Amino acid sequence: MYFPALRLAAVLTLLLLPVKYTFAEPANDAQQWLERMIQAARVLNYEGIFVYVQGQHLEAMRVIHAGGDAGERQRLFSLNGSPREIVVADNRVICVIPEQHASLGAGYRRSPFPITLPLKLDRLESHYEFKFAGEDRVAGLDTRVIVIQPRDKLRFGYRLWLNQDNGMVLRSALFDETGQMLEQMMFTSVQYKQEIDPALLNPPASATPPPQPTGPAQEEAKPVVEEAQPGWVLVDADLPQGFGRVTHYRLPAKDDRRAPEHIVLTDGLATVSIFLEPLAGSHPLLQGPAQMGAMNAFGKVLDDYQVLVVGEAPQAAVQMIASALRSPPPAVAK
Repeated sequence: MYFPALRLAAVLTLLLLPVKYTFAEPANDAQQWLERMIQAARVLNYEGIFVYVQGQHLEAMRVIHAGGDAGERQRLFSLNGSPREIVVADNRVICVIPEQHASLGAGYRRSPFPITLPLKLDRLESHYEFKFAGEDRVAGLDTRVIVIQPRDKLRFGYRLWLNQDNGMVLRSALFDETGQMLEQMMFTSVQYKQEIDPALLNPPASATPPPQPTGPAQEEAKPVVEEAQPGWVLVDADLPQGFGRVTHYRLPAKDDRRAPEHIVLTDGLATVSIFLEPLAGSHPLLQGPAQMGAMNAFGKVLDDYQVLVVGEAPQAAVQMIASALRSPPPAVAK
C-alpha cells in the first residue's frame, strides 16, 4: 500500500540549463562534477521531456522546472497511461490524479530526482566511490559519465550522464548489488529558459486539499513530528554502516502508545522508510521480503504492530534495518 506513494515521490525532478549560464568547468574529477550537478539543479530553468524505464514499465513525462534564490519549483505531467501530475514546491510534493489528490510531506533537504545527494559529498566517501567513466551524448548533447559505486553490497550504485556545459543530469541508471540495472531515466528533449512563468508551476484547482477541521479537532488531525516517549528504538550497532535516522513522525491516535509511526533513515544517498502500524486484530500486510522494481521491502509483526521497511536498497540492508528495530519499553505505572 506504500509503494505507489513512494514511487511517485521518487519520480520527481530533473535538469538542464536555461539560455547560457556560465559554470566553471571542473577537471575530470568525479566529485567536482557531482558538486557541479548539485549546484546546477538548484538554479536552472527548463522545460523538457524524459522517459523513465523500470523493468517492463515505461513512462514518459513532461517537466517544467524553475530554480533560483527563491527555491526550486517543478511540475510534471504524464504523457502516457492515466492522466496525472506531480507538483513540487515549498518542500512539498502534491500528486494529482483526476478527481483525487494526495499531499506528501517532505523530509530532510535533498537534491532532486533522479538522484538524491547531500550538499556535502564528504559524508558519502566512506561508503561510495566516485569515478569518471568517459564521455557520451544524450538528447544530442555532450555529457560526462560519472559512476557512484558502493564500497559494499548493502547499497545500490548509479551511473550519471552530466551535461558537458552545465553539469545537469540528462540520463541516470540505477544498479543493484550484483550490477543488474534496475531503472533508468533519460531526457529526449530539453528547452532552456531565461525564466519560467510562475503560473505554469501552480497546481490545478483539483489539487487543493479539502478544508481542515477547526477547533480542537484540528490539532488532533496534524502529524506530530517528534518522537513520543517511550518510543521505538533503533540499535545503531545493528544498522548497515552509515545509515542514520533523519525523521520520525508519530501520527495522532486515541491511545498514544498504539499510534502509527513513520521513521526515515539514510546514508546520505539511499533512503529507507520504516512504517509502523498497530494491527488491532487485522491481518498483517506483509511478512517476509518483497520487491517492486528498485524498491525492496521486508515486513514482520512486532509487539502486535505491522513493521514494514521499504527503500531503494538491497534486500539485505532492508532486513538489517528491520532487525535493528526494538519495540517501545513497557509503560511505567505512575
